[in-house]
Amino acid sequence: MKPLSFSTDELDALAVHFEALTVKVPLCPITTPEEYDAAIRVMDALLDAGAANEEHPLAGLVAALGEFIGSYDGLHHRLTEG
Repeated sequence: MKPLSFSTDELDALAVHFEALTVKVPLCPITTPEEYDAAIRVMDALLDAGAANEEHPLAGLVAALGEFIGSYDGLHHRLTEG
């Protein structure tokens, strides 16, 4: 497999787009209840906008955000049997 590399211009463009995206969408591990609540609000807004549809252009973003939410849930919101 050939290694991937980015030009300086490509890295600059990625950084700008990532920064703009993460202002609205938390794309990092969730570590606090406040971050969790914010992520849930973003997820709800994306789902309301139709991104639950696998063909929606933001479906991958919903999936990524869902992974972070799911990880936090698994650590902090365990269901008890009973």
